[in-house]
Amino acid sequence: MAPALLLALWAADPRLAEAERLRAQADQLARAGEYAKAIPLAEQALALRDAARGPKHPEVAESLNDLGSLYRETGDYTRALPLYGRALHIREAAFGEKHLAVAETLHDLGELDRLMGNYDQAEKEYQRALSIREAQLGPQNAQVAATLNNLGALYRQMGSYDRAGMLLLRALHIKEAILKPGDPSLATAYNSLAVLYVTIGSYAEAEPLLERTLAIREQALGPAHPSVATALNNLAQLYSDLGAYERAEPLFARSLAIREAALGREHPSVAGSLGNLVVLYRAQGQFERALPLAQRALAIDQKVHGASHPDVATDLNNLAELYVSLGQDQRAQPLLERTLAIDEATHPGAPHPDVAQSLENLANLYLLEGAHARAEPLVRRALAIREAVLGPGSRDVADCLVDLARARVLAGHGEDALPLLARALDIWERVARIVQNVATESRMAAFSRTLRAQQELLYSLAAERPHDRDAQRLALALALLGKGRALDVAADTSRAVRQGLDARDQAQFDRLRTVRGRLAGLALGGPGTLAPDRYSEQVRKLEAESEQIEKDLALRSAALGVQRALPPPAQVVARVAGALPDDAALIEVVAFRPYRFRARGVQAERWGALRYRAFALTPGEKVQAVDLGPAQVVDAAVRELLHGLTRPDADWRPAAQRLHRLIAAPFGTLVGDRKRWLLALDGQLHLVPFGALYDGRRFLIDQHEVTYLTSGRDLLRERSGDRRSHTVVVVADPQLDGALPALPGTRLEAEAIRKLLPGAQLLMGAAASEPALLALQAPGVLHVATHGWFLEDEAPPSAGTRGLHLQAEVGAPTRPSSLLLRSALVLSGARPGHAPRAASDRPDGMATALEVAGMNLWGTQLVVLSACDTGRGDVRLGQGLYGLQRALVVAGAQTLVTSLWKIDDEATRTLMEQFYRNLLGGADRAEAMRKAALALRTRRPHPYYWAPFQVLGRTGPLGGAPGAAIPPLPVTH
Repeated sequence: MAPALLLALWAADPRLAEAERLRAQADQLARAGEYAKAIPLAEQALALRDAARGPKHPEVAESLNDLGSLYRETGDYTRALPLYGRALHIREAAFGEKHLAVAETLHDLGELDRLMGNYDQAEKEYQRALSIREAQLGPQNAQVAATLNNLGALYRQMGSYDRAGMLLLRALHIKEAILKPGDPSLATAYNSLAVLYVTIGSYAEAEPLLERTLAIREQALGPAHPSVATALNNLAQLYSDLGAYERAEPLFARSLAIREAALGREHPSVAGSLGNLVVLYRAQGQFERALPLAQRALAIDQKVHGASHPDVATDLNNLAELYVSLGQDQRAQPLLERTLAIDEATHPGAPHPDVAQSLENLANLYLLEGAHARAEPLVRRALAIREAVLGPGSRDVADCLVDLARARVLAGHGEDALPLLARALDIWERVARIVQNVATESRMAAFSRTLRAQQELLYSLAAERPHDRDAQRLALALALLGKGRALDVAADTSRAVRQGLDARDQAQFDRLRTVRGRLAGLALGGPGTLAPDRYSEQVRKLEAESEQIEKDLALRSAALGVQRALPPPAQVVARVAGALPDDAALIEVVAFRPYRFRARGVQAERWGALRYRAFALTPGEKVQAVDLGPAQVVDAAVRELLHGLTRPDADWRPAAQRLHRLIAAPFGTLVGDRKRWLLALDGQLHLVPFGALYDGRRFLIDQHEVTYLTSGRDLLRERSGDRRSHTVVVVADPQLDGALPALPGTRLEAEAIRKLLPGAQLLMGAAASEPALLALQAPGVLHVATHGWFLEDEAPPSAGTRGLHLQAEVGAPTRPSSLLLRSALVLSGARPGHAPRAASDRPDGMATALEVAGMNLWGTQLVVLSACDTGRGDVRLGQGLYGLQRALVVAGAQTLVTSLWKIDDEATRTLMEQFYRNLLGGADRAEAMRKAALALRTRRPHPYYWAPFQVLGRTGPLGGAPGAAIPPLPVTH
């Protein structure tokens, strides 16, 4: 208030001036989020005005409204309600029912009733406030926008998403037209709309709004304001829904800490934060950690709201779900029944998502107990609600379909489950494509994990019904579309940058490469002279910057529509079958936990141990499947085989025969005498050299040509957009530090290749550098012969190999957080124990997979990594290997040749020379390697020498052009 007016008030009645001063102070504290400190000042102001003006004066109503809002913010709803009621009565009597002061109280009272769960009452109050404000102020006003925003938030809670969206968008457009970009009121509009988008699964639209909300509030209100806590909480909820739990948890924790400090430990907002952490921890399997938080949240909400509030229902549900996870169904059932009763009383007669969730959770408990007759009507009712409210394509609808399929299996009608799971697969695929359009590789992998348990139910049903062709076809469709999805995200973004985006995006991608290089230097060099805290801070900063650039590029590439167009689930099997060569068979392997549909009781072991299952597809769309047995048994056989193959003096035969019996023989029963096997593997089977499997008389390589794929859908990759290059670059014999062993065979290998391909460019010695390799622009053939390493090495390699023992020779202190920093090629200038290059772009001679992924190999027909361990990596179920092989696919290479162990220098030189001779003779890329291996086997019979290399990717001979480094060769189409 102006000083002159204060003086006038003081002259008239000192109490009024003091009340105005106290009210101003309370308002300032409230804006800072310090509601508890503001309350006593507001109470004093009210008392002074009441004494000076009398109990029915409009100024008293103003103070009543102020104090009611402070109590509301602190969660003391029972004290707030009569204050608002009294303020409304005074204002209506003093000004009439259509005054702006009346609208203010109605707006605030509507917010209180919304928080208390009195939705019908809140709607009436908001509607009255909106009508008054629009009539008095016009449609383009901040107060009108505020009521539109709150009414939209109410409709979201009521499940009326279409109405909510229209009002929230209208509120945002008004605020954007009349407010400055950094106004906190604008952030409120962003936040409300974003929460709606998260609720309906529109994650791409939600995330930028939530990020903008957080930035505005932190800048305008400071980092410890309760509104900042709300923004953190909502952004964390988005990450949690996408399965990015490691990103969500610190945001939830920070939000909780702010709320506890600003609002007190028993505020309902604190209970909300606790509940979100409970859901997060339960999703991660941390049940004991979640339990006390769930109990605390319930105690807070029951104290604040009483026993029948919607928030109490949420707390009861969270606690019951934990009890179910802990096998305590007797404790869970009454809580779930009480939850359903509260939700039905809160939303009588109208379909609401909360009611559907309660129905589904109770039905799920009945299913676990084997009571399918009790469960099925609840699931069907939940499904009807969700379809009515959310539409038929919602993720929540898919959840209901899965539960209904479980009920039908329990009822002995497994055939009824199949169309339900087919519908669920359509929904999963639709949602996955939405996420894929905006996700980074890591986010897509995290999201895929959120669907894994439900999708394993489909694999389990197919395993239970081995003679049901429709079941096998549907499960294969799931595998074809779902495996390796994160790799597609990275490759699509890379292709967009290299082939479709503008100079700004290219510059951003170059920045990404720089950041990744610095991150690699820090990760491999260790802290050096940096203090541990400083080192960790720099790593986190670079990781965050890399993630942000990746996300921006993904959004840009999605906007241009450059993602690979995949067929729908009902068509994908036919499309892949149509892309198969006539003499080939696709064998798609999945690792999954079988679900025991008929296990009774919550405490029953519902998920079996991991198993492998193979699906075979041949031209003509014939689909067959076979169980390969427990992963524990198969993986042990893989380890035994690799132990025998990776040591030239070891006996490999028993292990090779055992794995042939476990894996290759079942494959053979599926595909018969087809010569060409296209293998899309999973789990530890990625590490198997199938050509070295032995039936006691012959190796598999004697009968079959094997090509590896990341997924059978690789056969659908568009070829028309790839520029075909015809140059050849050989990088070999780098100039190494004296502590690293020389590789004379690599120089001979490079010279032999140039004799065969006279136009080849050789980069050797000092020229075989990290910058030179990473700067290459899509050569037709890239051959790299040097040392390679993979971080899981436990013992130094044998002399004469192209491998390094990382701990001993490279000096990396720990396993880096990024999976693509655990594999690398060694180039000129590499030195052990190098210092971190935190503020430098100087090359360190180590081309990590993370850096290789940023190369431009779109148009490169063949990449050969003639080095140790280049085909190894960290195995992620359903997502493949994370290592150099993956990086080269992301970079755009059509076909890769990589190694599974530490290769012999001299034998590899001989193998590679013969490989290129075969290519020049017009052989298919996989057949060229097969023939080279067979030739080497006549001189070096142990598979250690001839079997380490895999051919992954596109088949067919290399294509050449007149006058090019690659001579004209037959080309398959």
